[in-house]
Amino acid sequence: MGRSRFEGRGRGAPARRWATAGLAALVLLSAGGAVRAQSAAEDDTPVWTDRPVRVDRTSQSYERLKAKPAPVAAPDPFTLRFSGKSRYAIIDSVTFEEGGKRYRLAGLDAVPSDRICTYPKGGRWACGLRARAALGGLITGRPLRCAPRGTEGDVVEVECRRAGKDVGEALVTSGNALVAGDAERYDEAEHKARGDKAGIWSELPQAAAQ
Repeated sequence: MGRSRFEGRGRGAPARRWATAGLAALVLLSAGGAVRAQSAAEDDTPVWTDRPVRVDRTSQSYERLKAKPAPVAAPDPFTLRFSGKSRYAIIDSVTFEEGGKRYRLAGLDAVPSDRICTYPKGGRWACGLRARAALGGLITGRPLRCAPRGTEGDVVEVECRRAGKDVGEALVTSGNALVAGDAERYDEAEHKARGDKAGIWSELPQAAAQ
């Protein structure tokens, strides 16, 4: 039995509808591409250039970030400066005078200048005078920077550095100064001096601490 013409038309209708829809979509895409191409042609602003371009800052709408404030350096506590030509009067192993003012290294006790030390095997030596000379050897003829740490009467207590090194620590390490009771920062240096039997620690420990 042959197919009716109506049956044949019914099956071919969906294919024609799909073809029509595809043709319409193609036309729309072509039109959109033409519009974009025309828009790009009208906009002559370069997206990228290898040449310097002058920027009009008044026409920019970008958000500007606030500049971070520059860090403020902490004030230098070493406000007392002595030159290599300064003339010192060495009072004891931790005290000196310069320009009519007296300074004492903070956190330290002096070895009395008249002290005589005794070696364990019986020899005697002027450890007090040697300790005073040690301070003179550290600061005389060299630039010195000191930080005031307080006053006691007319004496200014200072922490001093020579070439970046703590003068007080050097004296304690060499056994030429004693650590004051409240100066814990020099405890390690004194422990080293005791172990090395340096300076006054070359005699009996109980005698050196007196």
